[in-house]
Amino acid sequence: MKHALERMDSALLFAIAGQEARARDQFQDFRPAFEASLRIERGNVTLLGEGRLADELASLHARYLTLTEKYLGLSPSVVGGSSTSRPWDCPLYRTKLAKWDFSGF
Repeated sequence: MKHALERMDSALLFAIAGQEARARDQFQDFRPAFEASLRIERGNVTLLGEGRLADELASLHARYLTLTEKYLGLSPSVVGGSSTSRPWDCPLYRTKLAKWDFSGF
């Protein structure tokens, strides 16, 4: 689970760096592994409070997917769109990301 989530997260760094195709491919490669592990965890609750934590993780994952799809759905001109772009140079980084609420993460 942790490895899959780390790979999904690094995929988003590729997107921020302007390598959107690589980002989409990597994200989609590791999403099923994370979701399978999450299903197993939610079906294997043995400790007091573990079910609540598993449900919270599922909720956070849903929000993560929503934000990811929102980001990847933006046009390259908004995101920066070049494999040589530095994240802090792209318009999205300077405007949109600064305004988004990531407090749930």
